Amino acid sequence: MNAEKWIKNRKLYERQYDFICSQKRELVSAVTKAVAETIDVDSGSVWVHLDEFDPYNFATGGLLLSDK
Repeated sequence: MNAEKWIKNRKLYERQYDFICSQKRELVSAVTKAVAETIDVDSGSVWVHLDEFDPYNFATGGLLLSDK
């Protein structure tokens, strides 16, 4: 891969990464708030764990998600 193409791909990856991180920040904020309000605890005591998985490592209904 030439340098110009590598830089273009890297910039695209960084934009996608920033967008995904932004979505995750919004998600954990909303989940934390909902849990804290629902069970009446301080938001600092709420832990949120995001566990991502690859579609080829997970299945429902007997089919890999990557095959659906």
